[in-house]
Amino acid sequence: MQYKLISFDFDGTLCNTFDAIKAALSIVIPNVNLDCLSDKLTSGESFIAVLHALTDSVLSHSEILGLYDNFCQVYNAQCTALQTLYPYTSALLTDCRSQGAKLAIVSNKDEKAIVDFLDVNELSCMFDLIIGERKGLRKKPSADSYHSIIQPAFPKLIPHEMLHFGDTLIDIDYAKAIGASSVYVCHGFGRDDICIAHEPTYVCASFREYSSQIFN
Repeated sequence: MQYKLISFDFDGTLCNTFDAIKAALSIVIPNVNLDCLSDKLTSGESFIAVLHALTDSVLSHSEILGLYDNFCQVYNAQCTALQTLYPYTSALLTDCRSQGAKLAIVSNKDEKAIVDFLDVNELSCMFDLIIGERKGLRKKPSADSYHSIIQPAFPKLIPHEMLHFGDTLIDIDYAKAIGASSVYVCHGFGRDDICIAHEPTYVCASFREYSSQIFN
């Protein structure tokens, strides 16, 4: 299969953001026990749901939204230096583009944080489309981003010509909702046993070795 569009989740897929997330949370909610943070991120649920879980749902929804806004501000202002690309990410992106594929990011993360990171790491030029959190756009696993943004941007694209990389069940379900292929990456937040049992199209243990599997 020659994929014409290859999309990537951000947190846990292209970028290891765990330390940055934990640092921002320790500032925003300093009295909360973050020992279980890794487990909370495993499902790939929205960060609103993560905040509800971390605070034992004792806050109202409006209070959680305010906490989320504060988290985003602190994250973007103080914690982005703790984000790191996973090994061979740049090489994989280069290989994908050399094969003629268009590249996109489809993430539930604050879009500004994604764009800022890509700019600092001189990777913005690699991507034809960057989709993060946007007002009125339902997050993955909803296929809204595909129908509302990707299809208009690439009107000739057929769903099975798209390949989506991600590290959680949400990314696998997102690809299935579109009719696209999926790649589960083992280095992120997801649990391998659960995500592999969810039947992604491919399983990726290393970006270093993976481009040959996609294009050959």
